[in-house]
Amino acid sequence: MFRSLAGYYLKKLEDADDPVGQAWALFNKNPYAPIRDLDGYGFLRADLLGKKLGFPNDAPERIAALATFALDEGCMSDGHTYLELEDFKRRIAKIDPGVSIKAAYLAAQDLGEPITYEKGRFYLAKYLSAEKKLAANFADRLRYPVSPLLAGSDEVIEAEIDKASKKIGIALDESQHAAVKGILKSKQSIHTITAGPGCGKTAIMEVVVSILIGKKNIGFCAPTGKAAKVLSGRVSGLGAEASTIHGMLGVEGGVSGFVHNESNRLPFELLVVDETSMVDLQLMYSVVAAVLDNAHIVFLGDTKQLPSVGPGSCLADILKLPFDHYQLTKTHRNQGGIYNVIQLA
Repeated sequence: MFRSLAGYYLKKLEDADDPVGQAWALFNKNPYAPIRDLDGYGFLRADLLGKKLGFPNDAPERIAALATFALDEGCMSDGHTYLELEDFKRRIAKIDPGVSIKAAYLAAQDLGEPITYEKGRFYLAKYLSAEKKLAANFADRLRYPVSPLLAGSDEVIEAEIDKASKKIGIALDESQHAAVKGILKSKQSIHTITAGPGCGKTAIMEVVVSILIGKKNIGFCAPTGKAAKVLSGRVSGLGAEASTIHGMLGVEGGVSGFVHNESNRLPFELLVVDETSMVDLQLMYSVVAAVLDNAHIVFLGDTKQLPSVGPGSCLADILKLPFDHYQLTKTHRNQGGIYNVIQLA
């Protein structure tokens, strides 16, 4: 960590006459300052060093950084993008009961900590910004219809669905069939398919992709490597593959840390996002910002499964918006290999 701190300061002071001396002076002035920019250097580590340097518990530099840390910890733990007053008080008191929220908040404002107060809520600036940008993106996608994924009469679409289902060997139940047809015909850009395990969320997309493969540029992604691998296994027979969201967006450079963003869009006409319940607010914004305005996005997920690692319950919030939603309730898992093996045993 000391090597990282040295590199952090030397980069800031590379043109200084005495970079080492000035770096040490800056660190002594405020050992909490690097928290904002240096990965792996958090409040608890900075506080140990701050106390060794003689910073009292009520030092403005300390309580300002504590406020940011408490707010971020609270949001991460509870899954919210903000804390209300009592929750914020509780989080600060849990770290240091001797610090008042008023003193911490005022110090944070004076020292430029990224805390925003709005309508009775305390936000970290990064979460508030992502929330507002995501809301604006969804509002635009609701406002402007897109072309359907498959043109043609109901008879033509029905024939395509039947042909694809037989080719793949999937017997769609009534709700699955309605979802496939609805997604293909919809002029909405956002679609959701929610269901518990074994209800055929991915099977629906296999049929949709079988119909559209070669006609549309289709992308597949999931928030984790394991989920992406499972999704790839399902669509590989159709000549497609899935990646992690981070891998799809590209993590080297670019706006917001990604190669693909609002200024450099993904080429897909249809993007399928699996395990959406695990996608947090900031990552969700990064995904939709990188998708073309006239493209379709299908979110697959189960609201009862794993929540997102970071703040935000995006899938649950999307389901409250007037997009194109489908919920499946009939399980098909006992038609699979495990069931057949048990029957033969």
